[in-house]
Amino acid sequence: MDRQTGRIHSVAWTEVLPWLCLLRTFRPAASLRALSIAAVGIALTYVGWFGLGYLFPVENADGQSVARQEAFEPSKILVTTMFEADYASRARYCPLAAMVEAWPELTESFHRITNQSAADQSSSGLAYWGLGGLWKLLVWGFFGVLLCRAAAVNLTIKERLSTRSLCSFAKSKWFSCSSAPILILCAVAVIAIPLAILGLFLRTSVTAWLTVLLLPVVVVGAFVIAILLLGLVFGWPLMWASISTEGTDSFDALSRTYAYLFQRPLQYAGYAIVALLFGMLGIVFVNLFAELVISVSFWALSLGDPALGSKLIIPAGNGATFSVYSLLILAAILVKFLGLSFAVSYFWTAVTAIYLLLRRDTDAIELEEIYLEDRPEVAETLPAPASTEEEAE
Repeated sequence: MDRQTGRIHSVAWTEVLPWLCLLRTFRPAASLRALSIAAVGIALTYVGWFGLGYLFPVENADGQSVARQEAFEPSKILVTTMFEADYASRARYCPLAAMVEAWPELTESFHRITNQSAADQSSSGLAYWGLGGLWKLLVWGFFGVLLCRAAAVNLTIKERLSTRSLCSFAKSKWFSCSSAPILILCAVAVIAIPLAILGLFLRTSVTAWLTVLLLPVVVVGAFVIAILLLGLVFGWPLMWASISTEGTDSFDALSRTYAYLFQRPLQYAGYAIVALLFGMLGIVFVNLFAELVISVSFWALSLGDPALGSKLIIPAGNGATFSVYSLLILAAILVKFLGLSFAVSYFWTAVTAIYLLLRRDTDAIELEEIYLEDRPEVAETLPAPASTEEEAE
């Protein structure tokens, strides 16, 4: 503000409206490195599910053992769009195709374990979903930290760490992130086992009185389990963001997660809604851009080869010719998959921004505060605003 005229020359909008930090998440989430990290994480997740499907098969209607494919159900729309797209028509004109969104269901495994379905409650089903859930934790315990750490540094000190620095940090925090949800589940099991033992006394009317006398203990134990599970369901992404921002262990991440979640539930919900609305716009834009790249590519190639459209639908019997042109479709699939990876990349980036806002609201810590190991190896420093010279008196 000009002291002589009383005019305001600039406004620090992030101080007035701190939630505007969420609008800065698009750029780091849409970077090629973030999309590549998310794509590799998604690919490794489904490679693990593919292998587990063969290790723990299920019987079909004919009584034959076939590989499980339940974990691939969330990606059916994605696969259908990729492989059934009309690439031949894209070679004749340049349309904008319909958009497909991909969102990781990281809690699906634990939901299936508690499901009452006979197929899920069998020993094979429990092993399939249990090991699948553990595989997800191991995969995203590394790749999730990569994305959260990159976002945290970008949103706080506005720098871009080198990939080597990110991988070194993620490697050191891999176990902490992967074990944080498991610690909650172990605490739930410790409380639930005595309650289950009390349930055994309900089998006979004589010993049932013991359970009735200890009913307050059952209620208290159930209350604690409900709090633990509620925090796990709604707050587990904040554990990754906490470790990536503070550089601490899983115990500190759990403490911060539950404190922020239960002390600022309305702020958490509000930030999540803003991030969701902005993320929907980002997903629309990125997928439209990916479709545009694919469409323009086929359209431009068709200018040199007007018969390209018919070649793209040559049957598989002509192996040599088909394998050549199938590479074009494969390239289009990779571009589309990279675009769909934005949903995963944005998820972790937005979670980090929400954590920074909740930390500011709860602990009064500025958004620019972040843990740094000495001075990180920086790949790129974002441009800082130009300073103005002082006026002559």
